[in-house]
Amino acid sequence: MEGLLGRPLSGSDYVFPAIASTGKLKFGECTSRSAFETLLETVVEKSNVMQGRNGKFTTHCFRRGGAQYRFLWADRKWSLKAVKWWGGWSSNENVSHVRNSILTGC
Repeated sequence: MEGLLGRPLSGSDYVFPAIASTGKLKFGECTSRSAFETLLETVVEKSNVMQGRNGKFTTHCFRRGGAQYRFLWADRKWSLKAVKWWGGWSSNENVSHVRNSILTGC
C-alpha cells in the first residue's frame, strides 16, 4: 500500500479502503461492510478453503477468532469478561457501534 500511496502508512489510513467502480482503491474512504463481505466471499471462494464444507466466512469469523486469540494466545491475555464485552456477548453491554467501527474501519 505504501508503494501505491507513495508515502508511509499513517494511523488514519484504512486497512480496507473503499474500491471505486473502476477497481481503483479510494485510500481516503473506508470500505462498506457489504463490500468487505463481498471481497471476503471472493477470496474464500478462489482459495477453495471451504471446498467440501457447508457454510461461509463472514465478519463474525473475525470476531470469534479475535476473541479466541485474546483469551487464549495473546501475550497480554484478556479476561473472559473483557472478551465477552469486546465480542458483544455480554448481556448488559451494547458495543455494536464500537465493534462495527473496528470491522469497517469507519
